[in-house]
Amino acid sequence: GPTSKYLANLTDLRLVSRMVPFGAAPGARSGRWQLDDPFLRFWFRFVFPYQSDLESGLRAGDLFDSDVAPHLPEHVSPVFEAWALEWLRAQRVDLATRWGRWWGPAAHRFRREKSRSSEEIDAVGVRRGRVTAVSESKWTARPIDAGIVHDLRRFKIPALVDAGLPVARDVAIVLFCRSGYSESLRQLAREDELIELVDVPAALASPARAGPIV
Repeated sequence: GPTSKYLANLTDLRLVSRMVPFGAAPGARSGRWQLDDPFLRFWFRFVFPYQSDLESGLRAGDLFDSDVAPHLPEHVSPVFEAWALEWLRAQRVDLATRWGRWWGPAAHRFRREKSRSSEEIDAVGVRRGRVTAVSESKWTARPIDAGIVHDLRRFKIPALVDAGLPVARDVAIVLFCRSGYSESLRQLAREDELIELVDVPAALASPARAGPIV
C-alpha cells in the first residue's frame, strides 16, 4: 500500500521493474520486483551497508577481498542471464518466437513427496502457443556437467506441464556457461540434437556467428 507510489515513481525512472513468470498475467501474485540498474544493485549491496566503515578508515581493497569478491559471481549472474535471454531472442527465432523467464511450484509429484517445492528456468521459449525450448545460463567458475540436462528434463520441464503451459513433446535445450562444458555434457550434446551448448566467448564477440560447441 504505502510503497505503491514510490515503486511507481521508481518504475517511471526505469530504476525498478516488476517481473512475472513467463505466461502469467501482469497482475499475478507471483510477481517480483527487481532493481534494474547493475550499478545501483552493486552500490546498495556492497557499498551502502559499509559506508560508515569506509568513512572511518576501512580500505576499499580489504572490503572487496572480504565481502565483495566471494559474492561477485552471484551479483553478475543476473546480468549474464539477461544477456543470454536477449541473445536467444535475436539468434534462436528458429526455436521460439517468444522468450521469457519462468518460476513457479515444483511438479505435483515432487511437492507431494516434499522433495522439491519450487522451480526456476532462466529462459522458456514458446512457438505457436507451445513451449518448444528452455535455456539455463550459469556464471560459474567451473564447467557445467550433464546434470543440468537431467534437472531440466526430470524436474523443471514437468513443472511447466503441471503449471498448465502447453509443452511440445521434444523440447530443445540451450545452455550458456561462462566456464564452458564438461566432456560428459559435450558428449551428450553430440548424441542428442535437442541440446545446444553455446560458445559464450564467440557469442559475446560476434553474436550472429556464434555456433554451438560440440
